[in-house]
Amino acid sequence: MYVIVGPVATNAWPLQRSASSTCPDAKTFARAIIDRIGCNRRRLMPYVNHTIFDWCCGALGLDVQEMVVGFIIKTVLMMDGKEI
Repeated sequence: MYVIVGPVATNAWPLQRSASSTCPDAKTFARAIIDRIGCNRRRLMPYVNHTIFDWCCGALGLDVQEMVVGFIIKTVLMMDGKEI
């Protein structure tokens, strides 16, 4: 079993996101995980928006996923003032 997660709004998040429909707060996220642990599934996505996002990523294919993730990593590194 494994859990697929997205961003969670906390003070530790480098982009300082607040809770929204696509980014739950830590309490909501934890409750969703605990509610689903015993569901006998191999793959868990506790937040419906993560499920939709995962489905869309799967439909795009690995090449597009790798391009998007690379862009996100570059953006975060640039925001931290690190050279690529």
